Amino acid sequence: MAASWRVSTDEGVNLSPDELVGLLAAHHGRLIDNWTGLTDEQWSCPSRNARWTVHETVRHVADAMEATAAGVADRESRFSVDGFDARTTPIGWLAGSAGESPSRTIERFAAAAETTRDLTGRRLAAADASIRAMVYGPVHWSVGVVHAFWDSWVHERDVMLPLGLPANSTVDEARLAGMYGLLMATLPARMMEQPFTVEVRLAGPDRVVAAAHDRGRCAGWETDATAADLAGEVGRVVDALCGRGDPVAEVLPGSPALLSAFGAHMASEPG
Repeated sequence: MAASWRVSTDEGVNLSPDELVGLLAAHHGRLIDNWTGLTDEQWSCPSRNARWTVHETVRHVADAMEATAAGVADRESRFSVDGFDARTTPIGWLAGSAGESPSRTIERFAAAAETTRDLTGRRLAAADASIRAMVYGPVHWSVGVVHAFWDSWVHERDVMLPLGLPANSTVDEARLAGMYGLLMATLPARMMEQPFTVEVRLAGPDRVVAAAHDRGRCAGWETDATAADLAGEVGRVVDALCGRGDPVAEVLPGSPALLSAFGAHMASEPG
């Protein structure tokens, strides 16, 4: 059992099979329960992404989970990540489920999520170190699983908050979403081939998390530090770093020089 969690693009996640699969099971089960309880009117409401309804957002989450299940099974998916652009690719994916009922969307998600959990547990137990293509390049296969979790954690908030419903999360989910969200925020440094390191205290899981890029490798990990460069509430931080909610400078007050390198890495567009 990993006392301090870590995820990196080259080595993957250090959670045990039971830790990661248990975390995913709690998250997936809550999503299904939340969606099953929505009314027809709520399915048609706008999500936090103004261009998508609640149902379109959930369809995207199901699409992404199908792509993840295919990835951990080492098979081709109808949802290709080749040339992935977060602003446009997910919109193209939605064409395949046009006219789909909410119940069918939930069924698709549930089946793909079960496959993902099963194969993730097996591959972690086997210490599989395979590299696979992902939306931002080749990474350890388990990073794709964590990415899909982070994506659905954010989209859960996209659905629940505008409906005036609680966007609940276990502490472990918040730990992993916060850590991976900070890793994602190092991608601009990777694109510019610049080294970058930051430590952030995340309220919620109450952890200090470091995130860094160095020579093409991005990583996020929990530290024993008592002080950090920046501090903020995990939900607001993850939201801000992917272009949602309040500005990064508001949720992570700190030095302008640091924040200029640690800005939002995604526009508030689909995906």
